Amino acid sequence: MGPTPSPLSSESDPYMMDEVDSTPLSLLQILSTKDFAAPSLSQRFYLTLSLARCISQLQLVKWVHESFRSENILFFSNSPQDGEKNSLESRITLSEPWVFGFEFSRPDPFFSDGRPDICLSRDVYRHPERQQRPTHQFSKIHDIYALGVVLLEIGLWQPVLAMEKVGEKHKDVVLKCLQGNFGVTNDTKEDLALQQAFRGQVVDVLQRASDNV
Repeated sequence: MGPTPSPLSSESDPYMMDEVDSTPLSLLQILSTKDFAAPSLSQRFYLTLSLARCISQLQLVKWVHESFRSENILFFSNSPQDGEKNSLESRITLSEPWVFGFEFSRPDPFFSDGRPDICLSRDVYRHPERQQRPTHQFSKIHDIYALGVVLLEIGLWQPVLAMEKVGEKHKDVVLKCLQGNFGVTNDTKEDLALQQAFRGQVVDVLQRASDNV
């Protein structure tokens, strides 16, 4: 009887080793490279829907992410099969993002110390109340703001620090996230008003848009 393969060997899981590139690419890397052609409108909507659902699901369990930005959204590259072209966009499935960067994540009611951070490449994803030296405890609306910045990047298909033009429907959702204009004036830790408004005005809108493109 031969040796038992290790959990990471190609004998124990050929899909893991032979079909998936073990080095993921971040959304920021993909947006920054010229080797990845801009995806179709439908692909962008499916990606934004997946990310909006992620934030919505965190809210359902009363957690906040605190570090939601494009460098923490990863994609694993599939190895090309025989006869397939080896372009980057043919190996990345945009509708299957993996969200990382949970080192500062916590249940919403827990205290956030708001340590200073003046790095522009991270600060640009933060709500003004949380930039540089935070003046407010982190809350759900701050994750929604970060999502809005990422949605803007996806709409323009370029990093936020190099912006130009985006479509109307996508723009409306982005502005909703950035402005926090959900018609909720007194959202408390236990209140579901903001969570429900976000789902109705962002997640459901993206779902309908994805279904119609």
